[in-house]
Amino acid sequence: MRKCKLTSSIPSDIGKLRKLQYLDLSSNKLNLSFLTGLNLENNQLEAKIPPSIGKCQSLLYLNLSGNELNGTLDAELFTGSAKFLELDFSYNHVEGPLPSEISKQTNHGLLVMSRNKFSGILPEGLGDCTELQYLFMDGNSYHGDIPSSYCSLASLQ
Repeated sequence: MRKCKLTSSIPSDIGKLRKLQYLDLSSNKLNLSFLTGLNLENNQLEAKIPPSIGKCQSLLYLNLSGNELNGTLDAELFTGSAKFLELDFSYNHVEGPLPSEISKQTNHGLLVMSRNKFSGILPEGLGDCTELQYLFMDGNSYHGDIPSSYCSLASLQ
């Protein structure tokens, strides 16, 4: 679908192509500025999570769970114009510390970072995410104490 002059949306019937192995949407004029949710769960994606996703200003829901994603999370993912309500990066191979910038977006309702290779200490600033209801960090290599600021997460279930 390269250079097909697509301008608005990707045809929904693409999801019915069970044997599709390669999809090239390059050199089109897709405008995804109104994209509010992106679910690429269980797609065997192998790469680093691109920090440019954080620039999608309308993106609220991002699910990249169950892939083969690796590398570290760039701070830029959380300092762009996206205001993630729900993030799910579980069951991947993402490593390193969780960037402290993740707490700059205090409107998170759901953070699922389970079953990766995260390490270091838990970000103190997550205690400022007053809307946080669900936090899953199991199956990683964190060390140290749970920050006392997490005690103020009144919405946490």
